[in-house]
Amino acid sequence: MASLGFRADIVHSLTRDTGLTKVSIFVPVEVWDGTGYGRERAFQLDTGADVTTITAALARTLGLSTIGGRRVNTRGVGGTAPGLLIPFRFRFARWPAVEVLDSSCVVVPGERERGLLALRDVHPRLDLYKVGEDLLLIPV
Repeated sequence: MASLGFRADIVHSLTRDTGLTKVSIFVPVEVWDGTGYGRERAFQLDTGADVTTITAALARTLGLSTIGGRRVNTRGVGGTAPGLLIPFRFRFARWPAVEVLDSSCVVVPGERERGLLALRDVHPRLDLYKVGEDLLLIPV
């Protein structure tokens, strides 16, 4: 029997400055590089973001081109950073039939491979349910 959804990875960690527990949710996706979907990568779900954000290092690893990207300034908790807005197509690794064909992402400077997936790219396609200590994502 096929699974109706998938469990997101939830990571608990202590913050350095306050000692409070920080909860991060990671969603495995496969990103389109122009010719096909690449290998699975875990993106951190960013509930406060208007757009998905990735570092330049991750963009290189994923084979994404920034040629023709529109220069933008992005604001977040850490401040403001310059970036390039580019088309972003992906599918959910645990549910490949659910593709996001019409999104964008901002590529920001950074040598650490990191991807922050905007909730607006997830929620219209997947419902989120908390069951005990798990977060289940189920296609709409």
